[in-house]
Order: sequence, then C-alpha cells, then structure tokens
Amino acid sequence: MTEAETRLVNLMPHDLVVLNNGRFVLAQSGHVARMDQHVVDDILLRVPGAVLPLASVRYGTVSALPAQRPGVLLVVSRALAAEVARPDLVFPDLEIRDDHHRVVGCQRLARFAVS
Repeated sequence: MTEAETRLVNLMPHDLVVLNNGRFVLAQSGHVARMDQHVVDDILLRVPGAVLPLASVRYGTVSALPAQRPGVLLVVSRALAAEVARPDLVFPDLEIRDDHHRVVGCQRLARFAVS
C-alpha cells in the first residue's frame, strides 16, 4: 500500500470517524453533497403478518459537489460515489457498529475503480 499526502473534505452531514490504528475524526465541512431521489413506482407488499410499502427509486441531480482539484479527496455517501464515478470521491467502508447496531465509524475509506 502506498501513501499519498492528500487533503480530505467531508461532504457528508456528519463527522467521519475512521477507527484503524487509532481514531481519526474528520469534521463535516458545512457543505453536504446530495442527490435527488425520485419515486418511480410505489406499491404495497403483502407479507405474512404485514403490509409494507415498497418504492422503486431513481437517483437524479447531484447538488453541492465541487469540481475536482489536485490533491483533494471528497468524502461522500457510497450511493453518490457510485452514481457520479469520479476518482476523487471516497466513502466510508467496512463500517463498525456498536452494541445497538448503530454505525460508530469505519475501518477505511474506499472509492470505486474508474476506468
């Protein structure tokens, strides 16, 4: 694994906590990158003992995503990183949960391979 000196900008609505060889916390930047979500289909799903809503969704316009800059990685949601497919977009990976199954951090950052 090679190391690179890089600036991270957290575009998620909460702090990023990486628990790997210590605890690294990256505060939220105050700007949140988001994607519009559109409901394509909305049905009721009948299962034993319940009727549950089931929506088919499609992601739309991405907002508040800065342009790529050399030496800067942007921390975003996994869904946004998958939709936009840029090498400067990273997301929390290998989430760590507490005893109540709440995400308290991650083991590393990841990005999607871009051809």
